[in-house]
Amino acid sequence: MKEFHGTTAEFAKLHNLTERRMYSLIKSGDPRFKKLGDKWFVYETPEDDPEVGLVINFSEWRAKKMKEDALRAQREREILEGTLLSRDEVLRQLGEAFHVTKSNLLTIPNTIAGVVAMETDANVIKEIIEGAIRETLVGLRSTILRAGFDRDFDEVASEVDSSSVG
Repeated sequence: MKEFHGTTAEFAKLHNLTERRMYSLIKSGDPRFKKLGDKWFVYETPEDDPEVGLVINFSEWRAKKMKEDALRAQREREILEGTLLSRDEVLRQLGEAFHVTKSNLLTIPNTIAGVVAMETDANVIKEIIEGAIRETLVGLRSTILRAGFDRDFDEVASEVDSSSVG
């Protein structure tokens, strides 16, 4: 809140209002303006009330809208060209890959139980379990490659590791 010392006409001019409009706002009890005595006024600053003195810049809003329209058109073109996947398609493919991998991992105990039961060597049992898990991961990798990723994740991870070291 700020205090203003001056006439009603000066106060109205400060807020781009007519003197008559200022009187009606004060009389109606507008919380932004109050008359204290003959020439003292209390009002909210523009920081307190963002609506005071707000001027809409239509050219700025038009430019923002045109930019958003252009970005939307660019995204649609990238989807049509195949350089950008739609969110729904990505989620569908990830869901399928997750479901298949989950099913394969959950069947590992039933698949290898008979073989592991016959073994007594811990290293052989470890190799059997690792082999079953690797088969599942190879299946996941092939699903990902079919989905459109043309680079191996192991290659990408090693490139990131080597670039972050140096």
